[in-house]
Amino acid sequence: MEIKFGFILMTPAEFGSWLKQQQVSRAIKVIQMHHTWLPNYHNFNGNNHFEKLQGMKSSHIARGFSDIAQNITIFPDGKLAIGRPLNNVPAGIYGQNGNGICIENIGDFDLGKDQMTPEHKDSIIHVSAHLCIKFGLIPDINTIVYHHWFDLRTGQRTNGSGNTKSCPGTGFFGGNTTNAAQQNLIPLITRTVSNLKKGGVIPSIPMVQGIVNSTGNLNIRKGPGIQYEKSGVLPPGACIQIVEEQPEWFRIGDSEWVSSRYVTLVQPGVINVHSAGVYAGPGGTYHLLNTLTKGEEVMVHVSVNGWSRIDFIDKWVKTQSISLRR
Repeated sequence: MEIKFGFILMTPAEFGSWLKQQQVSRAIKVIQMHHTWLPNYHNFNGNNHFEKLQGMKSSHIARGFSDIAQNITIFPDGKLAIGRPLNNVPAGIYGQNGNGICIENIGDFDLGKDQMTPEHKDSIIHVSAHLCIKFGLIPDINTIVYHHWFDLRTGQRTNGSGNTKSCPGTGFFGGNTTNAAQQNLIPLITRTVSNLKKGGVIPSIPMVQGIVNSTGNLNIRKGPGIQYEKSGVLPPGACIQIVEEQPEWFRIGDSEWVSSRYVTLVQPGVINVHSAGVYAGPGGTYHLLNTLTKGEEVMVHVSVNGWSRIDFIDKWVKTQSISLRR
């Protein structure tokens, strides 16, 4: 692992251990796939990782971004770099970045251009699998998405029709369509997730999710009690994964504990109907706030008489409109 100019360069083998130590306070629901187009394989000489990262950062800042756009950059030799911190929202797909991790792959993967190396392919699969495990994602075309599937002006998902880029490339793992992703990339990530869990690289722990409900920052401690040293804080609204429960305390990492008094347990779900009304109370007679469309993800806080609250404040959706993720 090497750190230079604010970037962290590592091998895929190092990534899992590094990721396990990261505390990400924003909810991650999507992994975005991109290709750079430029720089491409011709511009990479095997030793200029940091030069290319610096160049992309400078270009992105010149375009008005605050930092390099992507969280993760993967190179032809399989090495990867952390650019924009995972806890920071990337600048990847317009209107779709709030809950995303952006992966930029060095290269032009349109048909007839760069031929992806085996090392690059393996790294994409390995990194994606570790991210899925870290954030409790089930690999599918709603959690692993391609830039090509979203309209450039509106940010709406079109699955490739209309005003879109070819990114991550018409030759990316057999194509940039949703069918190509389902047939080629998704099964490889799913298999790797299973192998990592079975191999004990990352324990297969059923994750319980929660949201910090404190009015101020919630202390993270090195043990289940206020007598333990504080190791950090989580802001109100942070989404966490709970891997162990003790009286009044939740473990959220190897040696990271938070008070359960300030955490609301939630269940992740996805809207399963074409349009679901969001109401100001548990019933259709309450004020209609807005609507959610099929495939949008929600967090269920409580369910009462056929209605589920999906926020700390009164935002309710019919329970039958939500499929819970197990």
